Amino acid sequence: MLDLIPANICVLDDTGQILFTKTHWELFAKIHGNSEPSKVGVGANYFDYCSVAQEISEEHMNGIQSVLKHEISTFETEYFCDLEEGKLWFLMKAIAQKGRSGCGVSHFDITQNKKIEEESSKNEALYKNFSDHSPAIIYTKDMNGKYIHINKKAEEIFGVKNVEVVGKNLFEVFPRK
Repeated sequence: MLDLIPANICVLDDTGQILFTKTHWELFAKIHGNSEPSKVGVGANYFDYCSVAQEISEEHMNGIQSVLKHEISTFETEYFCDLEEGKLWFLMKAIAQKGRSGCGVSHFDITQNKKIEEESSKNEALYKNFSDHSPAIIYTKDMNGKYIHINKKAEEIFGVKNVEVVGKNLFEVFPRK
């Protein structure tokens, strides 16, 4: 049933020993060069593996250990792996088991989301650069009529700064008299 969830999942005891893995856990490790289940599968120690894995930082391990000690109920972080096929991004989440020792750890592949964010940032920078160098007044508003951005020409003509108008509507920026 857990194989329906598109993530690499394992369950750890309070020492970090892997008690359970979803099918994808060991398959992912094998695809990416770790073909020894004894290092990443049931019975292995998660922290031993993480201590040699470049992409898992001490901060990540401390977060999971805080969950195992019930100091916090969840720990979440993003990290990336540089693999032969390129950079893969993951959202790692550790969740304490209620009323029991141990925790569940999942690694969701968020590479597509990161690529979309990156592309969106590039497009946003391109738009801002274009609009700020245009001799025309250019502004964008959201669906509620609130300013998202005004260009440098609009700032110059109307005597307001972009940071002063973002999130406001026309009448909040220029009140009726």
